[in-house]
Amino acid sequence: MRTMTPTTAGYLLTAILLSSLLILNGCSEAKTHKKDTMIHSSTQTSQQALPDVFIRTGALSETAEWDRTIQVVAQLTERLKEEPDHVSSLIRMSQIFMNEARITGEHGHYYPAILDILNHVLTVPGISDDERFDALSMKSAVLLSQHRFPEARDVALEAVPLRPHNAQIYGALVDAHVELGQYTEAIVFAEKMMDLRPDLLSYSRASYLREIHGDMEGAKEAMDLAVKSGYPGNENTAWCRLTLGQLHEKTGDLEAAEAQYRQALAERPDYPFATAALASVAQKKGEYAQAEELLESAIAVIPEVSFYVQMAELYASTDREEESQQKFQEVLNMMADDELHGHRMDIEYAKAYLHLDQDYTAALQRAMVEYEQRPKNIEVNKLLAQIHFAMGNVDKAAQHLDVATRTNTQSHELLNLKGLIEVEKGNDEVGKNYLLLSKKMNPYQSDMYSKTATELMATL
Repeated sequence: MRTMTPTTAGYLLTAILLSSLLILNGCSEAKTHKKDTMIHSSTQTSQQALPDVFIRTGALSETAEWDRTIQVVAQLTERLKEEPDHVSSLIRMSQIFMNEARITGEHGHYYPAILDILNHVLTVPGISDDERFDALSMKSAVLLSQHRFPEARDVALEAVPLRPHNAQIYGALVDAHVELGQYTEAIVFAEKMMDLRPDLLSYSRASYLREIHGDMEGAKEAMDLAVKSGYPGNENTAWCRLTLGQLHEKTGDLEAAEAQYRQALAERPDYPFATAALASVAQKKGEYAQAEELLESAIAVIPEVSFYVQMAELYASTDREEESQQKFQEVLNMMADDELHGHRMDIEYAKAYLHLDQDYTAALQRAMVEYEQRPKNIEVNKLLAQIHFAMGNVDKAAQHLDVATRTNTQSHELLNLKGLIEVEKGNDEVGKNYLLLSKKMNPYQSDMYSKTATELMATL
């Protein structure tokens, strides 16, 4: 979920992307980040070529979707040979790069290149309003993926007047405001989006906002509508089904969660996020060997950093500390590469230091950098509450927890932390009630304070 090329080494856009396809022989490795697994640019003008396209291998290459992608890339390449500044072809190529980044996990290779393409497109003389809108809309989406939320919001706002009845651009504004902790504004744009086009994109955002405000059943209903609005097998439909399963998992219904993950795999075979989600269920059931096997399968498809984090946590939970630390170092290396190439990674670093290394000082430093950017975000404040409590700063933990719970978010992690803080303050009965609510909400807990909460309950 990732390597990136430097934004300062931008690819200029007047050259062709490809002149031929390189077919790899005997390559069964499903990871797509090796330099010899590319469709290369071999012809260029006085400016640099567009970026290479990684050839999918293994399970990712065995789809009609990939066959169509190769065909479209070839067609666009021919068009750009004739007219390097052909705006609609450059935008379409950017869309392909976006799709490839999402499917292969190679965000670092594609996202900076997309931004270079789109920034160039926006300077082409005679660009139409529709083309400008498409470029701005896609640029906002990339900035969101790189966690550059204020920039993403501003770019989306620039696009709105060009096509004010387009629902998708309001989705970008929903996402940006959610990440910035501006939930009232997010709701306004979500309602606008829903009024314009009730579909997978709008239902999924409504689901997340309902979850943020504590309506877990409503969140499930909206995400179910998102799934039903999508085409089975498409990546975005699979993502929504995955998220629906995670909502069930968060509320302790492992059977319903597993059913959604398996359905996602039935509709989109080898979908790695669903495979990793099944590993989460297996781990909660104590089926550690099965969980490890599933995670290895997911990692074989794409080098997604969250899978490595999950594996490190699995090793730690089974007293394999040396292997856990090895995976932790791999995680740090992957995140450093992402950060080097334009992706803001402070919250990911903070979580890794907290959960995988118990380096609370390093976790706090990274979390505070994120906090400076978005002090109202509930996830950032939850993380800071966890860190401060681990460091013994109970009052600071309570302050951040107040911000994290201001929307009535329902989470067993928050309830555990709230209960532990109350006990630390001497309010044993109040704390016990929160811990009981947490266990009732989700009996299958594996967060950093669940064991502490269970042990404390036995003494109260």
